[in-house]
Amino acid sequence: MPKLPAQHMTPSVPPASRRQFIKTFALGSASALLAGQPWRARLLAEVGQPENGDGILPVYLNEFPVLQNEGGSVRLALNLLFGDGGPAGPFYPVAITRGAGDTFYALNTRCPHEGCIVGPYISSEAAMICPCHNSRFGPDGTRLSGPAPVSLNSYPVTYDGANLLCVTIPGLAFQVNSLSVHSVNGDTVRLALTFPTINYGTYEVHYREHTDGPRQAVAFAITPAGPPDRTTLLANGTEKTVYVDSTSATGFYSVGLKVIESN
Repeated sequence: MPKLPAQHMTPSVPPASRRQFIKTFALGSASALLAGQPWRARLLAEVGQPENGDGILPVYLNEFPVLQNEGGSVRLALNLLFGDGGPAGPFYPVAITRGAGDTFYALNTRCPHEGCIVGPYISSEAAMICPCHNSRFGPDGTRLSGPAPVSLNSYPVTYDGANLLCVTIPGLAFQVNSLSVHSVNGDTVRLALTFPTINYGTYEVHYREHTDGPRQAVAFAITPAGPPDRTTLLANGTEKTVYVDSTSATGFYSVGLKVIESN
């Protein structure tokens, strides 16, 4: 039987050590308007794992050209959406807007009027607009007009002055609850990764040979001996287990929450 590295095989590895190689990351795409034209970009970022359960979503400016200029705005979704009427899962899209200089705003796009999804900031309108009842908000979420009774909720955001924004999102972080090794037909080593999910969140499994190496998506099975023929898992908010075949003698696996387009 091929051997896995000790950190994959030893059941007594403490949780702190597991967090060193099993991390949460966001993977997917985002959308915005750039110079009046639709724009798309790929988002790939590890999500931090603070002890309080909040998640740190890094956003790199070089991946989002619309955020290079004052008034640029993007909207990122963490679970499926029911149009502009609301999200299918627990998280509303996150709107990130650049203010003057190095000021950035990160907002929960839930309209405080009736829960519709507020659009990203539109420079020509000088507002973020709710498509349901036309409530309008400033780039920092301040209520400007309309039936919304209060401003949008904001998320803490930090900027390193060069390229990296870090947005703190309550309840986003998760971790793999358990990791075990199975033998399939006596000659295939398979990892079982068990983790909590959010309703209508889409998950992937990625592998990297070294901690600082590139990730690659890997197929997985949803039963211990089933075929590894899945690349994504649409979750229902319950704890899930997926099974991945050993890619090599050493390496690191990550369970990732996929970020989807939000127009």
